[in-house]
Amino acid sequence: MDQFLRTLFDQTINGLVIGNIYALIAVGLAIIFGVGNLINFAHGSVYMIGAYVGWFCVMRLQVPLPLALIAVAVICGLLGLVIERFGLRGLQNSSRIAPLLATIGISFILDQLTAIVFSPDPQSFPNPLPLTRIQLGGVSIGTIDILIAVTGISAAAILFAILRYTKLGWALRATAQDRDAAQQMGVDVNAVNQAAFALAAILGGIAGVLVGMYFQTVYPTMSFQAGLKGFTANLLGGLGNIPGAMIGGVLLGLIESYGVALFGSSYRDLFAFAVLIGVLIFRPNGLFNARRQTPPEPLTGSFIPNNKRVRLPGWLIIGGIGLAVALPLITRDPYILQVLTNAWLLSLVALSVTLVTGTAGQTSLGQAGFLAIGAYTSALLTLRLQWPFELSLLAAGLITAL
Repeated sequence: MDQFLRTLFDQTINGLVIGNIYALIAVGLAIIFGVGNLINFAHGSVYMIGAYVGWFCVMRLQVPLPLALIAVAVICGLLGLVIERFGLRGLQNSSRIAPLLATIGISFILDQLTAIVFSPDPQSFPNPLPLTRIQLGGVSIGTIDILIAVTGISAAAILFAILRYTKLGWALRATAQDRDAAQQMGVDVNAVNQAAFALAAILGGIAGVLVGMYFQTVYPTMSFQAGLKGFTANLLGGLGNIPGAMIGGVLLGLIESYGVALFGSSYRDLFAFAVLIGVLIFRPNGLFNARRQTPPEPLTGSFIPNNKRVRLPGWLIIGGIGLAVALPLITRDPYILQVLTNAWLLSLVALSVTLVTGTAGQTSLGQAGFLAIGAYTSALLTLRLQWPFELSLLAAGLITAL
């Protein structure tokens, strides 16, 4: 019994520590969604950039940790300003999906640039804090745990003060409530957007440094997990709900910590996906909204605009198909053949996305999952059960459709 209570208390401490990190990420997403009605998929990459800036300052420049955190706040804040000004502001009058896809593209660019500059390999980030630990019963708490807790509580208090007592906070809240009315009352909504992105980027960057020190490593692909956890925590508390995002982050951290204790660390991300799907099905507006709310406008016909039909001449279609069939016979260059094969495969994926988008008015970001299911199904049927490839291909299509 004592061992069970000790393990429970230890996992609770771990969950609260990780939950504070998720809360910092989720609050940044909530600020941007509340002000700009946008899910910022580049937020995880800003978090990753903050982790690398902190690592570079501490490990390469030997800068003290407080100065490194200030550098992270400044650089990530400027990065948030750049993303809003040059990546998203020009898309304000475009279809609603345009800025969403732009944040995905920005995320890929930041991830790839980081991998090019620092290499895609993980970088060691030893904890620069003293290694002393405080004993509470049979459980010890390290200095990094205390730092994360203090940072999370301080960030919540500072953010509350900004939103409640400053003109910037009033402008943020007014824009979140009614953007058009705030603009008519003289609020510079573009400046408010920039402030929201800068503030969110600062919170995300600091969270990245803390996670890097906590797990003692940083790597370019850490952005995906951070974005997933932050979005799940934000959705758990209610999109755009800042207090709900904080509570959602802590709850997600506790769920993940208890799940890891029961099933192992390899299933860490499983719980975030399970919570995400469960909330979307049963409480799509979060745990702190009493009822389902009607969207401000239907997605069909507004999220995806109705564009003019593009008509291609019949001779062009027939000529293109003939050229595609003849190219493998004309050239034997393996590079060209590989490029053509990839082009055909990506065309099929694009066609499937277009089919869903054109009929349902929504873009399926999980379309790649069907690609993986089909690939694994056909490979297993061919290699394990010795089915003919043609039959395996048809079976994979049927299973993926189901």
